[in-house]
Formats: sequence, structure tokens, C-alpha cells
Amino acid sequence: MNNNHGFLLAALLLAFSGAFAGESNDRVSSIWDNTFQLRVGVFFPDLDSHIRIDSSLGQIGDGIDFERDLGMSESKTTFYGGASWQFSEKHVLEWEFFDLGRSGLTTVEKSWDIGDTTILANGQIASTFNVRINRLTYRYRFFENPRTNMNLMAGLHGMRVNASLALSGNLIVDGEPIFVLPDEPDVEVEKTKLPLPHFGVGINYVFTPRLIGHASIKGFAIEIGDTYGRLVEANVGAQYKLGNSFGIGGGIKWFRLDVVEDETEQVDVTMDFDFFGPAVFLTYTF
Repeated sequence: MNNNHGFLLAALLLAFSGAFAGESNDRVSSIWDNTFQLRVGVFFPDLDSHIRIDSSLGQIGDGIDFERDLGMSESKTTFYGGASWQFSEKHVLEWEFFDLGRSGLTTVEKSWDIGDTTILANGQIASTFNVRINRLTYRYRFFENPRTNMNLMAGLHGMRVNASLALSGNLIVDGEPIFVLPDEPDVEVEKTKLPLPHFGVGINYVFTPRLIGHASIKGFAIEIGDTYGRLVEANVGAQYKLGNSFGIGGGIKWFRLDVVEDETEQVDVTMDFDFFGPAVFLTYTF
């Protein structure tokens, strides 16, 4: 994570807590009373992503780092959105969305084995790596006092992961040397799954009637057919109510995704992706 982002976020949260520490606690519980909340924000993650594609003969392919080896940016600024509905005293539905897409172009300095293809030194690889997530979460508040509540979470992830590699230059394909001009992707891995479950736990703490801190962790691991996937996500941050309707907030997000697919008896495709960084957001409650 960019250190300036972290220091700025920490200073913001400390300023909130210090500036309003003297507020009366008569309305501490009122921060739970909003039925609907809309959120829109900006996320500044540092990114790390890898792929490995084995050959049809069972040879283990080279592990490729999209940022280090393929020239993709290690950080990105992206928007995200969400909404929540407290439909009864202890029950909340929450929706979140974000989209992280990147591309890269690099000239390789050594040969790489990618599936049944070997790209030789001085060849070029044009790459993309995109992750899009729609998430619906149900929260059940199982503990509450005037300052704290804790909730269990269960929900569904609608997730799409797409990675592509377009190889050009001197290649060896199925043992035969060829020269290829830049064209459509030679390797494309796309995973679009039906909604997958996730489970987690969260806690909220009221520092003042207008300032609330929150932390949560959620995840899942599942195997469907020849594909295994695992996801873990953690969030920590704070939200300040500017008035009856509007608020601002910030936090830190961490996300990790691993996917392994058995294409054939010999061929495995392995991908992993994680991000870590600060986020800031605006809220509107009614």
C-alpha cells in the first residue's frame, strides 16, 4: 500500500475520534436507526496477481507475475458502490459492487512455458486481468448494547474473473518453432460462475453518537466440478455522520482470491489475486 494513503487515512480517522470525543452519549444508539443507506467511494489498492498454465503433457508451466513479469500496474484507483437495508431490528441486507481491470504489455527477457507454448526471449506478451464482483450479504445482529453490536453474515458472490495473454514473436507451439505477429489472445481464462456462498462475522463500535468504527471478515472455499476456489476478505474502518442524512468514512480493505482448474487430466490452470489498500466513501441514509 502507498504509505501516503495509509498515513492520510489514519490521520483522518484520528481527527474524527479526537474532534468529537466530547459529544454527549445520549443518542449513541441512534446511529443504528437508519433503514436505508447508499454508499459510493474510491478505492486505492495495491495489487498482486499470478497465473500458471501447465502443458497437456503434464509439464508444470512457469509461474507468471502479472505486475513484475508482464508490466501491469501494481496499484489502481477505482470506484465502488453499495447499499444496505435494515428491514427489521436485527436483520440487514447489503449489496456491494466493484470492478478492477488492468492490462499490460512487455517484452520478455527469457523464455516462458505457458501451456503447450514456449515464448522465446524478445517476444512480446500483451495481457489483461479483470475481476468484477457483485455481492449480496445478509447480516444477523446477535449481540447489541448501546455502544457495540456484532453480527453474523451469509450471502452470495457473483464473481467474474478474466485473464488473457496474447503472445507474439518467436514461439514454440507443440514442439514446432513459429513466428507470430500480434493478434488475438493465445491464452484466455475466463471464469463466470453462478453466485457462490460466503460467510463471516462483523463488529461495529460507537465512539460518539456520530462516529462509528467497524471491522469484518468473510470468505468461502468451494469445489465445483473441476474448479476449486477460495476467497478471504477483511475490512476495518470508520464512518462519521455529518448530519441526519449524509456521512463520510474511510477504511482499509484486503481481498484474496485463489482459483485452480483441472482443464484435463494433465493440465491445471492456477490463478491467484489479492489487493490491499485504503478506501474513502460518502454515505446517504434515509
